Amino acid sequence: MICHINLAKTFAVLLVMCLLENFKTTDAHVDLVPGTMEATIDGTSWKANSGTATKTSGGNNQVTGSAVIVSAAKILDATNGANETLSFTIFKDGNTEVTEGTYQMGVNSGNYTQMSFATFDGVSEVTSFVSTEGTLTITSYTNDGLKGEFNGTVTNLQSDETKTLTKGSFNVEFGFIF
Repeated sequence: MICHINLAKTFAVLLVMCLLENFKTTDAHVDLVPGTMEATIDGTSWKANSGTATKTSGGNNQVTGSAVIVSAAKILDATNGANETLSFTIFKDGNTEVTEGTYQMGVNSGNYTQMSFATFDGVSEVTSFVSTEGTLTITSYTNDGLKGEFNGTVTNLQSDETKTLTKGSFNVEFGFIF
């Protein structure tokens, strides 16, 4: 399961790098990448500047089954790249595809759903939280993207600090398909 978390983190870092490059050269009032994600985190409203999704299916490289990664970033400081990312990884084992429906966070019969929240200071990851419980519901899944809702609890595995995410929603387009 570690490889899935690392895949999500790698994608999140790449997304943020692309966003920051565009943010430096684009009017701040323009959406940088199609897609939205928002939630209430510990009672405080959180809204990403942009978001995107990636999907893979079949026997691509080492993946047998299908996977979808949804990732969004909130720019905290465009001058140094400080940001927060919120992402989901959904993995379905075997010949099944990720589809509309509700997914429980954790591992269930070879299927895997993980939510992560991370803060970056512009150079490196400062804090990282992974889901300990929650649900992700995909309400619409098309060839172009997906929409849905989420809630749950994420925990910093080094400090045991938790964050509660409620009223989460996303609407993102697929930026990469493998």
